[in-house]
Amino acid sequence: MKKKQFMKLTSLIVATLFLIASFGLITGCNDDKRSSKNDKFDSWANTDGGAGRINMEAVAAAMNLAKDPSDLEKRINEIYEGEELVLIKVESVPDGRKKISGWADMNTDGSINANTDDELFSAVMGEKDYELQGSGVNSHYRHRHSGLSMGDAMFLAWVFSPSYRPYYTPMSHVTVIRSNRSSYRSSSSYSQQRSQNSSYQEKAKKANPKAYESAQKKTSPSRKAAMEKSRKSFQKRNASKAKSSGSGFMKRSSSKPRTSARGGRSSGRSGGK
Repeated sequence: MKKKQFMKLTSLIVATLFLIASFGLITGCNDDKRSSKNDKFDSWANTDGGAGRINMEAVAAAMNLAKDPSDLEKRINEIYEGEELVLIKVESVPDGRKKISGWADMNTDGSINANTDDELFSAVMGEKDYELQGSGVNSHYRHRHSGLSMGDAMFLAWVFSPSYRPYYTPMSHVTVIRSNRSSYRSSSSYSQQRSQNSSYQEKAKKANPKAYESAQKKTSPSRKAAMEKSRKSFQKRNASKAKSSGSGFMKRSSSKPRTSARGGRSSGRSGGK
């Protein structure tokens, strides 16, 4: 009898130690997985799209080719690699020139708000020239385009035409822009654009390393806030998944397996008859 009790106690201790060791192993694996996933988030956050970088040379080309604000919207959203849409604003400044700016819609509400969205670039246009300036992480770029005619820059022709009016990307355009961008990103043209974007960033970095590196520290408060919110949401989802995985393991491990002990004892009694 004592021998049987000793064997049961020994089995219980071994099973308990096994569970503790296994749980520690699973927890360690989950920690490694969470660390790996956080590394993936940080890697994404440092990409051109995640950081809010945009190919300013391509923006300049788009401004020369776009025939009106809706055409400019389409072209800019094909250049930009971020998840959020880029909204366009066109307004007059006191000296009679026109200011055009592109904003990443960080809170995805379809409207431009300087407190919640991230300005990527702005341009001030005169009748024969314009100056294009990158904003935030793109502020290393500043270029004056002069000696232009209306034929050189179609958008320039629009802003000084009788049909000009202040413009803000309307809500009705948001769905269309998103649909067009989704189709574009499935095409080979987008792969080519991304390659051009990477080449531009490398060229800009080599041309003026100090200015480029300095610009990378100028992430807008709105983008920082949006990224921190995304990070917390990402970590919360990972923690929830890890908890569910751990709970499932403990339930499986703590469930009592069926044994044949009872059957063995029945067999013994049967044999005694």
